[in-house]
Amino acid sequence: MRLLPSTLVVVGGLSLFGLGAASTLALQQPEKPATPPAEMPDFSKMSKKQIAEMMEAHGARSVTHDRLAFMLGKSESAVKMTMGHGIPELTARALGEGEWSLGKRFVITRSRPAPGEEMSTESMNIFGYDTRKNEYFWIGLDTLGTYFVTAFGQFDEATRTFTLYGEETHEGMDGPIRHRMVITDHGDGLSTSAIDFEIDRGSDEWARVVEIKTTHTR
Repeated sequence: MRLLPSTLVVVGGLSLFGLGAASTLALQQPEKPATPPAEMPDFSKMSKKQIAEMMEAHGARSVTHDRLAFMLGKSESAVKMTMGHGIPELTARALGEGEWSLGKRFVITRSRPAPGEEMSTESMNIFGYDTRKNEYFWIGLDTLGTYFVTAFGQFDEATRTFTLYGEETHEGMDGPIRHRMVITDHGDGLSTSAIDFEIDRGSDEWARVVEIKTTHTR
C-alpha cells in the first residue's frame, strides 16, 4: 500500500474531525417537524374538466423540452457504420422528419433510405425529457429487430450536447452491453449523432460504431 505524506494525513484527519463535529452538532439540534403531505383535492366536488386540467398541469412540459426542437422538420443524413476490425466501413444516406407529439412533450423522428440507397433500414425514435427524474431519454426502434432500445442522460449547455447511456442484449453476448448516444446540436441546421459501445463492461472505454451527420432542411 502506498504511504501517504504526513501533511496529507493531518489535513485528512482534521477534515474527518470537522465532519464528525458537524454531525454531532446536527444530532443535538431540535428535530424539525415533518412536512405534512399535500392535501388531496376533493374529487367528488370537481367536474371532469377540472380533473382533466389538474392532471394535465401536473404532467406539463418544461422549457427543457425546447432543446429538442432542432430535430423538427425534414432532414438528410449521412451515416457511417463500423462493422469491426478489418471490415470496411459502411456508408448510407437517409431522409428523415421530426415532429412534436402529445402537447410538445416528445419529439418523434422517422428515417427511411434515400432514393437509390441499398440499405433499406427504417427507424423511429422518441426523444423526451422526464421531469420526474430531470433527465433526457431516447427510445429507438428500427427494422433491424423486433425490440426497442433506450438511453438516459443529460444535456451540456456549453457544447450543446446530449449524452445518453443505456444497455442492450444481443444474442451470443455474455450479458448486456452498455451503449452511449452522443447528439450535438451545432446550430444552423446541422447536428451530429454517434453511438458507442463499451469495450469491456465497467471499463468506461468506448468503441464508436455509428456516426451520423444530419442537415435539417425544415
